[in-house]
Amino acid sequence: MDWLALCCLVHNCVTSLVSVVLAVGWATCAKNRRAGLRFMKKQAGKPPPTGSGGQVAFVMPVKGTHSNSEASWLSQVNRHGYRGKVECIFVVQDESDPAYRLLLQMQSDGRLPTDGVRVLVAGLTVRTSQKLHNLIYAIERISENTEYVLMLDDDMILHPGAVAQLAHELHDPGVLAASGNSCDVPGERSVVCAAACLLRLATDISVASGKANNLTITLTLTLTLTPNP
Repeated sequence: MDWLALCCLVHNCVTSLVSVVLAVGWATCAKNRRAGLRFMKKQAGKPPPTGSGGQVAFVMPVKGTHSNSEASWLSQVNRHGYRGKVECIFVVQDESDPAYRLLLQMQSDGRLPTDGVRVLVAGLTVRTSQKLHNLIYAIERISENTEYVLMLDDDMILHPGAVAQLAHELHDPGVLAASGNSCDVPGERSVVCAAACLLRLATDISVASGKANNLTITLTLTLTLTPNP
């Protein structure tokens, strides 16, 4: 009986300790995320880092559609928050892709602009991944006035200050590339989903504004917000 009581006591202590650790983790991540969001809001008001306008080309490989496709594309094109010049390039594998038809339909009915938004067809590849092929195909066809290229998944929702932050980082001649990790938002209320998002957020915070030794690659926190189903 004493052994059983001891086991219960140890179990309760371990459970309490894990709960405390998770609570502290949530609080720490929430504090850092709020600080990151405040910083990104300040970045959203900054003008382009160069007098020429700091044009950015958004390259977005797409394949198929989902329930949030239209909302994501509208957000990327219309609500990115960057005050400089922007060119949006969607690229698909072939014209039979539902994404291709939806994008053209959105342009024809005015939901997406035709000026500054292009839809390219890269064609099928057999020597590399299709997504990589689509990215290269689009990058080779960006405007000559483009100074920065942002490769973006089509289901990401940009924070209004993200592009400005990345552009200012790249304006430093010692910076080779700037990147960011997605900030997942739990899609449903469950312990597993919340724990997974917490782990991802803790990882993002641990590398935020980190720099490599030989190549200076700045990692910017809170680049995107992605619903986690």
